Order: sequence, then C-alpha cells, then structure tokens
Amino acid sequence: MSAENANGFGPLSTVSTTNALVSVLPLKPLNTPTRGASTSPTQIEVLWDAITSPRDGGEAIISYHLQWDQGTGTLSQIVVGDPTDFIGTSTLITSGIVAGTTYKFRYRVESILGVGEYSDATEIKAASAPDSVTNVVTAIENTYVKISWDLPVENSDPVTEYEILILTDDGTTYTASDDYCDGSFSAIILNRYCHVPMSVLTASPFDLDF
Repeated sequence: MSAENANGFGPLSTVSTTNALVSVLPLKPLNTPTRGASTSPTQIEVLWDAITSPRDGGEAIISYHLQWDQGTGTLSQIVVGDPTDFIGTSTLITSGIVAGTTYKFRYRVESILGVGEYSDATEIKAASAPDSVTNVVTAIENTYVKISWDLPVENSDPVTEYEILILTDDGTTYTASDDYCDGSFSAIILNRYCHVPMSVLTASPFDLDF
C-alpha cells in the first residue's frame, strides 16, 4: 500500500507476509445425523459430526441445533441447541416417541456470527434389532429335515431376513445351507421354516447320521 498527500503518492510499502483471517457463517454440515446404538421402540439416540475448521467458518462453534419433525413429516421443532447452547454431538430423545414410527432429523451449526445452513435430513425409526429366535425345532419329513422356529419379538420393525446356520461335523463350526435354507427368501421369512435334503446333511461338511 502507499500514502497520498497533495504532492501525490509515496512509495509502496513492503509486501505483507501476514494473512488476514476472514470469518464467515458456519458451512452446511457434509453428513446427516445418524442412529445411535441406544435407539429402541421407546427412545431415539441421535448422533452427528463435530464441525471443525474450515467448515466452522473460522470461528469457534458455540452450539449445535438438532431439529426433528416429531413424526409429522415437517421439520420444525428444535430438540437441542436453541435457546440454550448445546455443544455435544449426541442426544437421547425419550419423550414423544411412538414405537415403530420413523422420524426425520437434521442439524446446523452456530458461531458468534450466526447460524449456518441445515444439513440434509435423515430418517431414524423408533425400533431395534429383533430378540433371539426361540423354539428352533428339527423334524424328519420323508427325505428332508424340516427346520422351523417361532417368530421372535420384532421390536417394532418387521423381520427382513433370518440367518440359518447348521453345525458341521467338527462340532464347533456353523455354516449356512443357502441352496435350501436361504433366510432372505420371502417364503421362509413368512412361514418360518425350510427343508434341507437328508442327502445334503449326511455329506460334507455336516456328515450327520440318521
């Protein structure tokens, strides 16, 4: 830079080697909130990313705002972060949760300059993995062995697949017989049984005796 008076501009200064830091509003989060392991039919745990430089806009983060739709489909209610600042990256929602309902969530970041844009929305269902399968029964039917079981407690989300494993002849290893008991088949999921030929079970790797 240079200075000017009535006689004109003086010589240019030396080049500055110090960079100026320009602060802006926090940027839109790259990722959506995610489902936490504590989510169940009665509560939802929501996790989100901590925002750091450069997506913080050059200023310290003072709050995260988590918003949800309360099951209405319209994102409007802030869970944490406003009016009380919240700098955590997870929260557990236990009030207003209906088992089996899917809820939408998104979050944004606040610094001293204001709030940034909301992340894209994600959906989290008030449900958890099914309970253990019970009453597994085997029975011989002609030249087949029928494997059947009871419907487990689904915990507000229908079963989409079963993993059916059979003990091999080493006495410790279990393996699937997907040619006959593929637990992803809709008929097996619906009826909760499958048939394995005895010829398969008497051969390697099962080597069973009947």
